Amino acid sequence: MKNRTSLTLLEMLIMIMVLALAAALCLRAFVYSGKLSKEDRMKAEALSFAQNAAELLKYHKGDAEKAFSEMGCTYNGSSPVMLNEDWEDCGLIEYNGAYKLDGFKYIVLLKQNTGDDPLLGQTLITVMNAENDTVLCRINAAWQEEEP
Repeated sequence: MKNRTSLTLLEMLIMIMVLALAAALCLRAFVYSGKLSKEDRMKAEALSFAQNAAELLKYHKGDAEKAFSEMGCTYNGSSPVMLNEDWEDCGLIEYNGAYKLDGFKYIVLLKQNTGDDPLLGQTLITVMNAENDTVLCRINAAWQEEEP
């Protein structure tokens, strides 16, 4: 009788270890899927922001200041647009006579492309994650210029 009881206890311990291992593996898979979901959501939001910027740039014939002001952002022609995690403009904050950026998570860069055709305006819109400098998306916006 004593031999059967110790065997049952050993079987229970093995089952508990197997279940603990399965739980650890499932937990790791859930954490990884949560990380992938967060990255995918960030890329989708970046793509949506870049598409909106591209459409407004087309509408305003490449005038980035007008396009970004409609989106609630400031653009001065040379510096990138800095956005917080809610995709709102961070702007520049004055501190002891100098300007600093506070709380930005995303960077939007614009690069005017001049091609062979003077009647075709183009701008490359790049959205980057400021935390690790990875490019989330790039969109090329093109529009027809007015004839001189």
